[in-house]
Amino acid sequence: MGITVLWDNDEQTIIRYDFEGRWVWSEFYTATENAFALTRSVTHTVDSISNFKPGAALPSDALFQFRRAMATAPKNRGVTVIVGGSTLIKTMVIVFGKVNRQLSERLFLADTLEQARALISTCHSPKQG
Repeated sequence: MGITVLWDNDEQTIIRYDFEGRWVWSEFYTATENAFALTRSVTHTVDSISNFKPGAALPSDALFQFRRAMATAPKNRGVTVIVGGSTLIKTMVIVFGKVNRQLSERLFLADTLEQARALISTCHSPKQG
């Protein structure tokens, strides 16, 4: 149970957080410190996937805590895709995006890890037109 942080691909361009069961904010901040250290260890943009496994729950005060964590994100941090999670988690992501317009352009929802990876790939594709 808790939060695991790992590289999602061999190119080290995506970090994945796996959220399982109940966890507390101290676990989240430890995971975030680890993810940010990985992000700072490379010079290219690093995107992230927050993978909420079935049954993963959010502790209280989520909006404040997520905003606090994002304030210290490395400069080379890219987009964030939230995968899975309950209706409450998805609603919180939408609200978080509305409250933080700057982040809303880099915050997305997906139903599966495959969709999240495809979305990240699309975000980095050259624009047509």
